[in-house]
Amino acid sequence: MGVVDIKRGARFVQGRGREYQWEDNELVDTEDDEYPVSADGGENGLPIELRIKLGQFRLLLGNEDVAKTHIDALHTLDTAAYEDLYTDVAETYAEVGHVELAIDIYEQLIAHPETNQPSVWERLAKCYRDQGDLSKACRFALDVVQADPSDIDMRLWLGEVYEDMGNVDLAYKMISDVEEIQQAEGIRETDRESQILDARRATAYASRRRKNADEERHRYLASMRSAEVVFKKLDLLWQRIENGDTRAMSEYYESAMPMYNDWRHTRAFYPSERQRPFRRYRTVIQTNLENDAQEGEVVEAAASAASGQAAVQRQMDRMRRRLSRKQSKPTSSSTEPHTQLAPPTTFRGILFTRWLDMFLMLGKCMAHTQYGPDALSMLDTVFQSNVFLHDTKSKRMLKLVMMAISIHCSLYDHLYELTRWWCGSRPNTSGV
Repeated sequence: MGVVDIKRGARFVQGRGREYQWEDNELVDTEDDEYPVSADGGENGLPIELRIKLGQFRLLLGNEDVAKTHIDALHTLDTAAYEDLYTDVAETYAEVGHVELAIDIYEQLIAHPETNQPSVWERLAKCYRDQGDLSKACRFALDVVQADPSDIDMRLWLGEVYEDMGNVDLAYKMISDVEEIQQAEGIRETDRESQILDARRATAYASRRRKNADEERHRYLASMRSAEVVFKKLDLLWQRIENGDTRAMSEYYESAMPMYNDWRHTRAFYPSERQRPFRRYRTVIQTNLENDAQEGEVVEAAASAASGQAAVQRQMDRMRRRLSRKQSKPTSSSTEPHTQLAPPTTFRGILFTRWLDMFLMLGKCMAHTQYGPDALSMLDTVFQSNVFLHDTKSKRMLKLVMMAISIHCSLYDHLYELTRWWCGSRPNTSGV
């Protein structure tokens, strides 16, 4: 875990590597009292970069108050000299759903000529879209496209924004522009020579952005592989738990909680408009990889250039069919029927139905290990995600398990509220 790595690494650098008494409380000490925030850094002062990084980990863990005490130090640093640090913190804010704080930092960056660049505009565009301000999202995305006219990913992303705004003609234009770029650059060719020539022609920004996209793709593929390993372990514990093995329940809890934290920190599942159903993930790369996973393709293949281009082509075809339905006329490039496109049904390459089973079992394990109120809080957070909030069967299953936990743990106030929910949802069902 990042918190442990920072604390132990700093302890070693400070010559305190043998102070083992701290290790037992490294995770329990959610206030980070070992490294107090003070003007002079204190006896165990952390370098400011590590202090801010510790704040980011605290944000991801949900310890927002202590995270703020660490991150506040960021605003004392020179924006140009610490651009990467500012960007990292803004991305963390966006990841945990504090889009307005992320926007504040990005606005600081574009206020300085040294850091006013397309990579920041792109992040701002995505934040504004998450916030629901499509006009500003469109404006910053256009700036990115003008800075790099050959940026295919951003043109497709801008096309989706136009689609959200109801401007079908401009969305179609983005698709046409991408096809023209592909023809001009020969991007469908996958031989090594054409890739080298393309890299030589690319601008500095385009090269950097493509490198970042490759890194993002590899990171997400790694997270998908890690998730599959965890779910296989959880599956192995299932029978032991059914047999009442409390040790297996504890193991399940320890393995499943990081997966739950990953779920609840995924912005796409908790939009600012609570009633908006799940449609897509925040980034094009994540959406494409999840679509590949649910279509049964080999996920590792998506890391190659050819698969990346195929994913772009699939994304264009999906967008074209959506726009065609909105215009109520057939597309010129395809004669296939316009089937209703479903949103992704996987997260980290795992089907939503498996995630739901995992959450329900996690709630059971928590209830049997004296964490009844926490189990109800966890399941309610899952219930509020737009993946399950609009699915009647999933909602009922979650509420039923929450009722069972309330009865098992004698949480009668919660049981009363849950019973009221059932009566309100199914007033004509006498069995409730």
